[in-house]
Amino acid sequence: MSSKSREEFAAAHRICASLNLHDAIDGHMSYRAACDCDEMLLSPYPLHWSEVTNTAIVRVNLSTKSVIYPKNYNVDVPAWSLHHPLQSLHPRHSCFIHAHPPFATAITCRRDGRVLPIHQNCLSICSDITYYDNYDGEIEDEATGIDIAKQMESNSIVMLKSHGVVTGGANPAHALKRLYYLERACQYQILAERTNIELCDLSHLLSSAETHAPDPEGESHATRLFAAWWRTVEKLS
Repeated sequence: MSSKSREEFAAAHRICASLNLHDAIDGHMSYRAACDCDEMLLSPYPLHWSEVTNTAIVRVNLSTKSVIYPKNYNVDVPAWSLHHPLQSLHPRHSCFIHAHPPFATAITCRRDGRVLPIHQNCLSICSDITYYDNYDGEIEDEATGIDIAKQMESNSIVMLKSHGVVTGGANPAHALKRLYYLERACQYQILAERTNIELCDLSHLLSSAETHAPDPEGESHATRLFAAWWRTVEKLS
């Protein structure tokens, strides 16, 4: 896989850290630059996401689970158990992010645990979410990962009950954009609910909202957004 792909993948970690969409060393991402590529990039556990650079990225053979780089690295079990099924069952997405962003994770901890269509940013998200309501603890075996991947079906987002979220995309820019707007939607919802005033209901607009597309707002928006985040992170480093 090209050095450019590794650089983009590493940058996605640092961007998540800068936007507080992470949980320090926990959570993980995967990326295949091409659907016919048998090499999968994985997050380098246990580095903090703000520390991840392209030289630290783990490269694994998707078919054999053998580590291509770095030598003597033991593949993180939860990362493999989730991302191998996701990459195998959903070739339309090349990048997946599993994270525990605070507001989205807070929604998963509620008994209802649903993102409500109360804001314009929610409309293209609500119909693209799968709710995985079986809390199984940490993902320690591939059977759980397969179950999550199967329930994802044609959607691009999974809310894991009392755990966190998964977002998928054609590349790191698309997957990260979904994660960002999901977190924002959950933040708006929690803040609005604190007012104890009846919330808006935009559910009648869901059928006309653009859903299930690799990027509802087009290639350019995700690419430009990612580039802007990347520039900001580089200035701070």
